[in-house]
Amino acid sequence: MLLKLRMLLRHKKEFFDLTGRLPQVILPAFQMTSVLTDTAVNQALLEYETFQELTEIAAELGCPPIEMSTASQSMMAAITHSSFGKPRRIFDTAYGKPDCGLPLPGGHGQNFEILAGIYRNMYEQGIRYVWLGNVDNLGFTVDPVSLAVFALSGTDAAFEASYRTPMDVKGGILVSDRQGKITCADIGPAITIEKVHEFETEGKHILFNCGIGLFDLKKLIEHLDFIPYELPLRITDQDKDAGLYAQMEQITWEIIGLIPKPFFFAVEKSKRFVASKMLMENIITSLPPDNHNASEMGKISGQMHKGLNDLLKTEYLLNLQNKRWVPDA
Repeated sequence: MLLKLRMLLRHKKEFFDLTGRLPQVILPAFQMTSVLTDTAVNQALLEYETFQELTEIAAELGCPPIEMSTASQSMMAAITHSSFGKPRRIFDTAYGKPDCGLPLPGGHGQNFEILAGIYRNMYEQGIRYVWLGNVDNLGFTVDPVSLAVFALSGTDAAFEASYRTPMDVKGGILVSDRQGKITCADIGPAITIEKVHEFETEGKHILFNCGIGLFDLKKLIEHLDFIPYELPLRITDQDKDAGLYAQMEQITWEIIGLIPKPFFFAVEKSKRFVASKMLMENIITSLPPDNHNASEMGKISGQMHKGLNDLLKTEYLLNLQNKRWVPDA
């Protein structure tokens, strides 16, 4: 999150250097927390406001180090596992304790309801386009070129996709229904990894959704009242420490299936999807060149490591000194 905030300041500085001015509203950030994470996230933001990584650039521009709007997502109760049959009921034996429920977030797809007030407020402030993505994807950054292309296209929304790699076992892939309508199927909730492997065995190229959406804000606002009722509700069985249960969630990127003519950017994974969702992803991406081999995963690791280094240098303004990434002087 600290890096993302520094990246936004970097682009504000680029705008200032090009034009000699800084608009009152430019590149504000927004986020959806949950009732379980809201306190910790806001406490982190309070600390980040004093960090040199942000304060030096902000002081040079005369703007706040952080401009963040927040709305918090409530929890939903887990329901019983499919093995317990139907009708489903509230899961009430979490961690083996009787009458103990399990609160869970209802998926990132709820942002269209939770953040509705923020979307409308940004439009009133003069914002016309918004990026939506995940904070744990270092490749999710401001891209003026794709924004310009999208604005000129006149379409409702644009999404970024790259070819799936063996690393991509979470997230969504692009699929089409029998009518040829494109949508996003999340691996796990909407499509099994076995089915994905089956497609690839048949020689089909799988396009992986990079989890970056660019929306025409006016058109998005026009549909905010309806999206929560049109997005599918996915029910996924879980076998975790809390026990056997099922989770209900709405997935953000299934909005692709609701858009008449979605626009897509073909991107390089190492530039736009450098995820930090799982420990193994972090290890593979962080391996220095000496650890790469000729295997497919070794080649991917090398590409991701180079992508990470490039992002840290160009988007996040860091330099590698004595094996440590530090702010650019």
